[in-house]
Formats: sequence, structure tokens, C-alpha cells
Amino acid sequence: MKLHSEFVFQITPGSKASTANLCPGDIIVAINGLSTENMTHNDAQERIKAAAHQLSLRIERYVNISVYF
Repeated sequence: MKLHSEFVFQITPGSKASTANLCPGDIIVAINGLSTENMTHNDAQERIKAAAHQLSLRIERYVNISVYF
């Protein structure tokens, strides 16, 4: 998984992120209850890697829906 700012940029097939159904464009707003607002990319990666037994990610997902009448 690669983050671009707070956005998930890419999902590696077969990864834990893929298994958890994360999608490019998802926004990670908290890692194990800690806000990512002032977190650097490296901080976020290290916190995710450090979660040995359980990882909790709070994400926001925006869906672009086009409706035609």
C-alpha cells in the first residue's frame, strides 16, 4: 500500500490492504485511534508496520456516482 498524503494511492495485490478491501482514493484518517492529520508518510507507514497483532484503520471513502435522466 502506498499513501499519497492521507490518500491510499496504490494497493498491492495479495497484501493485507487488498484483503481488507482498501481502495485507491480511500483516505486514512486514523491508525489505531491516532489521527493521521499531522502524520508524515513515513510515520503512517511505521505505525502500520508496527501493528503486529491488530491494526485498526479509520477510512473515509467517497464514491463518485453519476446519474443521468
